[in-house]
Amino acid sequence: MMRNRFDRLVADLGVTRSQWSLIIVAARNPGATQRTIAEALEMSEASAGRLIDRLCADGLLQRQERHDDRRARAVYLTEK
Repeated sequence: MMRNRFDRLVADLGVTRSQWSLIIVAARNPGATQRTIAEALEMSEASAGRLIDRLCADGLLQRQERHDDRRARAVYLTEK
């Protein structure tokens, strides 16, 4: 019931519960990698990547190069 209520309250914002969960992890762990986020949410890296792609397209997250690992990208919240 709590999840359904939450979904109704945020429906106008156009963000799903899965997206909110990812935003929370990114907010608590600025600069986290897609792998770290996927592990925190107990989902596959591919699923996390699709959510991150969507949130980046919506301007809510951004990916930045990491200086310590050129293969990984850091995820940050945007002002939006």
